[in-house]
Amino acid sequence: MDPATGDQEFQQSEFEIFKKDAAGNPIWVETAVGLDQTRKRLIALSGNSTGDYLVFNPRTNTFVDVKQRTKSA
Repeated sequence: MDPATGDQEFQQSEFEIFKKDAAGNPIWVETAVGLDQTRKRLIALSGNSTGDYLVFNPRTNTFVDVKQRTKSA
């Protein structure tokens, strides 16, 4: 499923938010429900910390591109 399609089921899925550590390993941060809430959490998290965040959809077992860029270090 593609977030750009607006698929309702995808929009309401749970997403796991990870932050990459200095070595590039993903470290779990939190779970968000829904694509909109996930985007809002990424904005809030990136405001408090620089770095790269990843979003994982456990239903599809894939990392998802939610088109959210964070501040660069």
